[in-house]
Amino acid sequence: MRKIILILASLSLLTNNSFGQNDNEKTDNLLLVKGVAIVKEIPEIISITINIKTESPNYKTCQEQMEKVIIKTKRIFVSSGISSELIKMNEIRVNEKIDYLKGERINNGFTGAASFGIESTFSTDFTNKLLTALKNDSITITYSIVFKLSESQKASVRQKAVELAIADAKEKAKLIANASNVVLLKINSIDYKNEDFGRDTEYDIISKDYWAYRDIRIGSGSRNESTEDLNPKEIGIQKSVQMKWIIKEK
Repeated sequence: MRKIILILASLSLLTNNSFGQNDNEKTDNLLLVKGVAIVKEIPEIISITINIKTESPNYKTCQEQMEKVIIKTKRIFVSSGISSELIKMNEIRVNEKIDYLKGERINNGFTGAASFGIESTFSTDFTNKLLTALKNDSITITYSIVFKLSESQKASVRQKAVELAIADAKEKAKLIANASNVVLLKINSIDYKNEDFGRDTEYDIISKDYWAYRDIRIGSGSRNESTEDLNPKEIGIQKSVQMKWIIKEK
């Protein structure tokens, strides 16, 4: 008889503990807080894409002209102090140039296009060499410039942003708990929010894993005065976490 009573008492204790735990974890006993952080860095990498074009009524001539322009353009960058190993070819193509007149398809010769990229660690010396090449009057090009965070910068910025977002969530939870006269018992869950929104570049904020900002320029040699400013601006990474706390009234 004594054994039965002890067993029943144990079951009753377990049941009460279970119900007590469930009471704490009810939806009305939870506090949900979102923490947000923005970390900014000056990018270490500069990357430029050079685009060139040619036209000719003949396919072979167009192709030959394109090859000559590529050689000439590369030579200008190398003579300006850019290592040939940094110049990477992206694509070369020759296409038919098609126009339409009163619904009729007309062949107007061929257009050639080529693109190559140059990427290096940003420095005043390197950008001065780029400027020298870009301002050369003997080439006509379009180009785009991208400043990127290096791989080590990406890892550092991501870690800092997540850590600060967690700290922000904890601080908010404490403030809300004190103002609401409740006690934070423990963290119920942490959700890494991957819903950050991209912001306008004027605010220097780029979300998620967009570790670069782009500056599009079009120019032909020294007539393009906008090439004078090749300086990186801060890139901001925004991260957020959502923390759920189990609470009780004081």
